[in-house]
Amino acid sequence: IIDNMQVLVTNSYGNYTIQTILENWKDEEIEQLMSTIYSQFHNLSLHKYSSNVVEKCLERGGDTAMSKFVEHICHKSKLLGKIFFI
Repeated sequence: IIDNMQVLVTNSYGNYTIQTILENWKDEEIEQLMSTIYSQFHNLSLHKYSSNVVEKCLERGGDTAMSKFVEHICHKSKLLGKIFFI
């Protein structure tokens, strides 16, 4: 699943697979899956299907997921701001 994450989360049906895993597997079982998603939060949140997965991560991951999401969004925003002001 981890090896095919990018394809699954952006696919109209594959994203349901990841959402089902996030809903039903134990915390320790989804830890690696969540860490893969954290690193791509910004890009995934912009895509029609993968944004559903990001939403499920935020629900399931609680404060940790929310912190990671904010961290990645802020980091991305800083990079974009520097590009536009150059």
